[in-house]
Amino acid sequence: MNPKTCSVNKSENPRRCSTSLKAIALAATFAIVFWSFQANAYPLHNGEYLFWPVMPKASRVLADMKGTNDFDTAVRQTAALGLLRDLVKVDMDGKGLRYAPAREDELDTAYVHALPKGNGNVYEISAKALRLQADPSFVEPFLKRYFSEAAVREIEPMVPDLEADALNNVAQVEALAKREAASPKKQTFASQNGLTSAQVEDLVDAGIAFYLIFMIMWLVKIFRSFGSLRMTSDDPPQFRGRLKSLKVYTFTGYVRGSATRSNTTVSGSISTAGNRVQGNVSSHTTLDQTFRLVDPRNQQEHNFQLRNWDVQLFENQLVSVAWANRKHRNDGPVFIVVNHTTGEHFLKKNVMLVIITKWNPSLQSVVLIRNIILFIAIPPVLLLDIFWQILIRIQAKRFISSGVQPLVKALNQKAKEFVKGSVPY
Repeated sequence: MNPKTCSVNKSENPRRCSTSLKAIALAATFAIVFWSFQANAYPLHNGEYLFWPVMPKASRVLADMKGTNDFDTAVRQTAALGLLRDLVKVDMDGKGLRYAPAREDELDTAYVHALPKGNGNVYEISAKALRLQADPSFVEPFLKRYFSEAAVREIEPMVPDLEADALNNVAQVEALAKREAASPKKQTFASQNGLTSAQVEDLVDAGIAFYLIFMIMWLVKIFRSFGSLRMTSDDPPQFRGRLKSLKVYTFTGYVRGSATRSNTTVSGSISTAGNRVQGNVSSHTTLDQTFRLVDPRNQQEHNFQLRNWDVQLFENQLVSVAWANRKHRNDGPVFIVVNHTTGEHFLKKNVMLVIITKWNPSLQSVVLIRNIILFIAIPPVLLLDIFWQILIRIQAKRFISSGVQPLVKALNQKAKEFVKGSVPY
């Protein structure tokens, strides 16, 4: 059997027969798709169209198309440029082109840029222009004005299709024009800012999208704040849920070198006028506490600094400290101090808020500016933010009272492993 033919006997070579039939079917499919594209376009044209060399410049059309007023002028100019753009499409179709080459693209771009911008009534102008494009009393004089008799005869068979396309689009554009007319504020805004109604609608849509994005962000934050903060039973215990990306570290040892220092800053000014003193002065005091913990079993030690904790620690007390690091960070805030000697543990609510919100203090000014802009642009976000702040404070309070207990229990158990009476060198 000739290997290039397909045997009727499928038992001889069924795979080859199937492959050949698939190739024929695929080729037929491509042929149908190709001819369907051509059927929707204008017939292929041999050589240059007669109308192409005399296609008018956009500036000439704008100068010629004058109406009874500015609106009528804009309608006539839009209709004229629309017809010319259709002829550019005819030229591409006649060459069998689906994408505009440089010459056609340059002319079409010039016509597009020359289209009247409108003053908030672009759809109304477009709808009336489409009516004119489908009106023989406008189309015939227009063609005779710019093209030779031979070119007009060449274009005339295409005119019914061009008019039909214009009529098909009228209903949709008129519906948009009604929406445009129903929004006088948009028209006023468009005219004042030199925008089209379409551009105004784009701005409105962008504003709505911006509004929804940030509303959803705050709603998600609120939703996540309803749950309680819990810790696992690992060693050391870790945060559960949305804080599980934080890594909890602990260190237990005996206190060495505890010191406390206060710093007071004064701001404001006063002045005297005769016997009167004017102005005001305010002061702010911060309490910095430093200490070192030493593990006598392996001689490891760790230095800590707390600000405004006011925790009383004395030499040789057995103490544990826990802190939480964010991903790709080497340090994090201390959030609990457990004094095993006295049986007390201390947590700072404001530190827990930093952990819960994953706040980065170095970005405080940036976030403040962002929030001010958001609250001005989207006032409801301010209310959501206030509600969220209330929820996370409740969440922090619950964690301090009960959620931290697995960690306290684990640290107490770790402290029992220390040899009784063992103190650092």
